[in-house]
Amino acid sequence: IEKSNPIPADIRLIVEVLDTTLGVDLTAKASLYARAGLPEYWVFDVAFRRLVVHRNPASGRYSTGTAYSDQESVAPLAAPMLNSR
Repeated sequence: IEKSNPIPADIRLIVEVLDTTLGVDLTAKASLYARAGLPEYWVFDVAFRRLVVHRNPASGRYSTGTAYSDQESVAPLAAPMLNSR
């Protein structure tokens, strides 16, 4: 079995949990992940108790972004039967 680091095509979801770097995560990191073609990028904002879900990378940006409160639920595209709550 060959061991190597994952490449973007291997990754279906990136999740960041943060309490201090929200601006960087929602801009610079989101752009990097979108340019790499990662289908889904989630940012859990501890301070505001919300989950920001970025999907559909195109032209170096995510074309959709939705914020969910701690009272809402969402499932990853790669596993729609799961629930984040």
